[in-house]
Amino acid sequence: MRESIFGGRSRLWAARCLLVVCGFSAPLGAIAQGALAQKKSTGGEIRGQGGMPMVADALQPEKALPDAPGASSATASAASPPLPEAPPRQHDIEPGQSAPMLTAQQKVAMGFRGTFSLFAASGWMFASGYEQLVNGAPNWGTDRGAYGQRLGDAALRGISEDLLRGAVMMPLLHEDPRYYRLGSGHRTALRVLYAATRPLITRSDDGRTLPNFALIAGNLAGSALTNAYYPAANRGVKQTFITFGTGLGGAAVGNGIAEFLGPFFHRRLHVLR
Repeated sequence: MRESIFGGRSRLWAARCLLVVCGFSAPLGAIAQGALAQKKSTGGEIRGQGGMPMVADALQPEKALPDAPGASSATASAASPPLPEAPPRQHDIEPGQSAPMLTAQQKVAMGFRGTFSLFAASGWMFASGYEQLVNGAPNWGTDRGAYGQRLGDAALRGISEDLLRGAVMMPLLHEDPRYYRLGSGHRTALRVLYAATRPLITRSDDGRTLPNFALIAGNLAGSALTNAYYPAANRGVKQTFITFGTGLGGAAVGNGIAEFLGPFFHRRLHVLR
């Protein structure tokens, strides 16, 4: 009797479970068929209500992951490596370039190289040619011999000023003799102003900004020496300070050339100053 009762109850529960499964399977099948039809018609992924992915997406192959955030930056840095450290013989420092502190011996060597460089010689020829054209100081006249005298005076003055400034005053006063270019990332007017003021403003060996005492003292001493070989009309205290002023202007022009044309001279013509 008990077995018949329990057997009847078991069959009753089995029948109820079968009805429940059949009742849920029909709607689920219809939903799945509708979702598959939507995917075929739109070509997109199957999503349920609220934009959530359907279970079928979890069974699809794993999609490719995006690159790591550092991958693109690493590639960019590899494409444009940082500038190498400036060697001791490099006078004009590029923007962002590391420049170690120079020793006194390296400053003296840089002063001698700059004094007898092609860049310096071209400055002598340009200055003497301009003075020949306008009959300026030193006033030797305008004939052919006058140009030779002016060129010789320009060479003597340039050599004395450069050696006194770079090989004597820079080591003694612990100033950095190099020119640090602003570069094309700045406005042209700012670059012109920067180059024009570097004869009066420089940096110390430890990177501090200070007056360019070495250039001022070297150029003033070189201008005073012109009283030994300039014509009488260009001697005296007043003429010495006029010569000194033109020397500062020449230094500013040289800085402007280094600021705007430095990469061309260094990389194309291999001309150092």
